[in-house]
Amino acid sequence: MMTFGSILDFFGPRRAFGIFLIASAAMVYTITLAHNTISLLIIGAIVGFFSNGMFGGYGAVISRLYPTEIRSTANNIIVNIGRAVGGFSSVVIGILMDHYSIAVVMGFLSVLYIISFTTMMTLPGLKKLAVKANH
Repeated sequence: MMTFGSILDFFGPRRAFGIFLIASAAMVYTITLAHNTISLLIIGAIVGFFSNGMFGGYGAVISRLYPTEIRSTANNIIVNIGRAVGGFSSVVIGILMDHYSIAVVMGFLSVLYIISFTTMMTLPGLKKLAVKANH
């Protein structure tokens, strides 16, 4: 998270989140290539670095997308809806594992990162945030 914060400050939110979301998508799928404990450990650490690193920037970015009057409420609603939806991920992954291979399941998770990337790229408030960060 500390590394992500430095990258966010240097590159701005679009590039920082873009790098981490695309890397997360690639590394989640790459975990299917792990065929021994050492490779699983290394790939898993890289997945964790990219997928968990982004959490350090969510509060800073989301807080700037909303007016001060609703900032706290908006931030909490967004984070908690994400937690509620994420709570079903184990069920969805289990159902997928019953019917498909690990490669298909990891591909599905990679696609979710790509959807997040696409959504993040369309947020209009990030342009203003990036301009403010550079001045």
